Amino acid sequence: MIPLFYINLDSQTERRDWFEEQCATLGLTAIRVAATNGRALEPQALEAIRSKRLLDVHFGPAEIGCFLSHCAAWRMLLASERDWGFIAEDDIHLATDSTTFFESSDWIPDDARLIKAESTFKKCHLGQQQHSVTATRHLRRLHSLHGGGGGYFLHREAAEILLQLAQTVAEPADLLVFNPDLGFFSEVIAYQIYPAIGAQDLFFEEPIHGFVKSTLEQERQTLRKHPSGAKLWRETKRPFGQLLNALRTTYETHVLGSKFEVVPFAPSATAPPKILRKRFR
Repeated sequence: MIPLFYINLDSQTERRDWFEEQCATLGLTAIRVAATNGRALEPQALEAIRSKRLLDVHFGPAEIGCFLSHCAAWRMLLASERDWGFIAEDDIHLATDSTTFFESSDWIPDDARLIKAESTFKKCHLGQQQHSVTATRHLRRLHSLHGGGGGYFLHREAAEILLQLAQTVAEPADLLVFNPDLGFFSEVIAYQIYPAIGAQDLFFEEPIHGFVKSTLEQERQTLRKHPSGAKLWRETKRPFGQLLNALRTTYETHVLGSKFEVVPFAPSATAPPKILRKRFR
């Protein structure tokens, strides 16, 4: 079995119970990673981590705590002495046929070191060649950023690279793993499970009843309300960013022979793949 490490704050007992019940239903054993509460860190500690930033993105206390929590999960994978592990956040919905992907690593290509299992429903570059895993799911090479750290398979060699990188670079965990501009993603071979076997709770129209919203999501929602000056600057830059993204997409599509598309989520082997509510960072 591939071990499943899930990140959970001590205070989030409802999320813990929900996640472990989900895993029990699927026949999976969940290994809890005690998450770091970034809001409990001293200001000096937060600034020391922020000093290692490379990207111009917000890196608030909750986001920093998430980054440190993923680092802890990578260390637990190395301590397990297993070749592969699954890193999850405690709000990911796993498809009913997910168990197949945890029974062994025989389905994983020899060159793979990172496999994204979830979708965040934003377009990314995927190779057109398909590596069949089951009758309804396959793997495709992931060539570009596909954000979100809700669920991914990680090889121990990749965990070592990430922990080494995290000594000098600190960014939101999903960007450190999946953003080509930060180095790691460009060093490893990454794949995407298609259709995805996971999606985080925030993408569903009807979140789990009584589910406590994460501090990270609360922080991100607050940040969507930009001051007037910041909003004006963002709107001024937007056309240039859109043009740059369009040129990059055209170039990568032709050079990589990839397809720029949204990864759907299929909650079971028999359910039709679908695109859930679109909500991004």
